[in-house]
Amino acid sequence: MEASVTKQFIIIALHPERGRIMIMPNQFRYALIGSLLMDFLLNGEITMSHRRLIPSFRKNGDRIHDMIAGMMDEKSNPHRVSYWVRRLSLRSNLFYRETMSQMASRGILSHEKRYFLNIIPYNRYKLVDKRYREQIISGLRDVLLHGREATSIQGMLIGLLKASSSHRILAREKSERSLLRKLCRNFSYDNEMATEIDKAIREVQAAIIASVTAASAASHASH
Repeated sequence: MEASVTKQFIIIALHPERGRIMIMPNQFRYALIGSLLMDFLLNGEITMSHRRLIPSFRKNGDRIHDMIAGMMDEKSNPHRVSYWVRRLSLRSNLFYRETMSQMASRGILSHEKRYFLNIIPYNRYKLVDKRYREQIISGLRDVLLHGREATSIQGMLIGLLKASSSHRILAREKSERSLLRKLCRNFSYDNEMATEIDKAIREVQAAIIASVTAASAASHASH
């Protein structure tokens, strides 16, 4: 089963037993937006010129896709990647809920509503087939640990793990974490993809890291 960068990123970020996201909220929030932008880059719906994103969307009826298309198309001038990561992150909860709902309706996830203290509702999502998550993680480990050539989506997922400091998701033993962190940090394409798309992906990574850093600094300052 092949899925978008966004859906695969969510799948590996989900705890296989507890049904919650294993990445810290700020990191996940911005990385989720980055994954959406990477999907648009992969599909040729946005391109990058002088570090600015140029949209060329065709609305397709998907709520998230068409909402972002409308937001980008209404701007008369192209904006930097960092601008879109920050602006779109304001709706990250909506994008997350909508994506999870789509995945549940397609039988990829099961959805359970729970209540904290029998009052406050919260959601848990679990993979219907855990083998799919393991398949994605095994593929990424093969790229990083065994030098297998990365597909476009695998390269993007590694970039998202790096930007969100969540390389530990790939570790099967605690002793692997430092090695995987180093391998994610040093990962680069060695094929034909190391061109404009790769440059755009690196811009998305940099924008995620900058946004997370800024959010963390603001949080510490408020305390």
